[in-house]
Amino acid sequence: MGMVRLMRKLFTGLLTLSLSLIILGLILYNEQSIVQYLNETILHSYEKIAVHKNEYYRPNNFMFVQNTENYLVSSKQEIYNNFYSGINSGADSFSFYCKHDYDECLEDLTEIASNRDLLSHINNFTHPFNSFKQVETKFEAFGKVTIVLKKNYTKDERDRLNAEVERLSKELFSENNTVKYNILQAHNYIINKSKYDSKKISGESIYNSDKATGALFEGWAICSGYTDSMQLFLEELGINNFRVASDKHTWNAVEIENKWYHLDLTWDDPVAVGVPDLDLLEHEFFLISTRDLKNFNTGEHEFNEEIYKELKIEA
Repeated sequence: MGMVRLMRKLFTGLLTLSLSLIILGLILYNEQSIVQYLNETILHSYEKIAVHKNEYYRPNNFMFVQNTENYLVSSKQEIYNNFYSGINSGADSFSFYCKHDYDECLEDLTEIASNRDLLSHINNFTHPFNSFKQVETKFEAFGKVTIVLKKNYTKDERDRLNAEVERLSKELFSENNTVKYNILQAHNYIINKSKYDSKKISGESIYNSDKATGALFEGWAICSGYTDSMQLFLEELGINNFRVASDKHTWNAVEIENKWYHLDLTWDDPVAVGVPDLDLLEHEFFLISTRDLKNFNTGEHEFNEEIYKELKIEA
């Protein structure tokens, strides 16, 4: 009897092993089909989840990045578009997936996620209130990628700025004015309201001069504060625009009658050497072409024309 039991156990073990090997072989043989099925199953599940877009979402598409609802990426450009669309939506976090045959996806994502300058450039195409100050990328199972954002402006700051921009717009703008004149009104107001905060870079400043709150409420700004403030008025006017950045500086790009112009309030609010309290208002950098901007040769306006393609000088 003992020998019979032993033989039965041996037979059962061999049968189990054989079945396991057959199943494993089928899995390996159909690996691509299984992966594809899983991806398609995941795709159908997240396609049903609508991405919420807040009131600061911009429908604008640009040459470098475009809004997308394709959350199954198969190229670097589609990754760029998903970053832009997610940030632009105003969500605190958003996700997308790598397509099963996009072999370089993890490598490309790692490269993009670690490139803070690139992410900042993508950030510049969004509304200031949807822009981030911190971004974290999480790699999850089945090729899922989740981006977590920490916004640059708090709800209280957004509410205060919205009320202030709405109040000032009634004073500064008129439907009878030309587009350029309304922009000029905002340009002049922000500069007359603010002084350049020279202490911000050294860390000695007590002001939020890197944000619109510093320019519009505290009277102090650096380039990002001027730029955000101007963009809030441009948005109020319904004018297509984005922020431009070089390695050293930030300013506005504005589209008027299908032409793009540079608008730099920082350089139009210069600090007088030896007379820091002197208020100056200039218009050297008010709605100028890229060619004119380059002719100034400031050393601070060398921007990437492959990212900000709308501003590229045509050959």
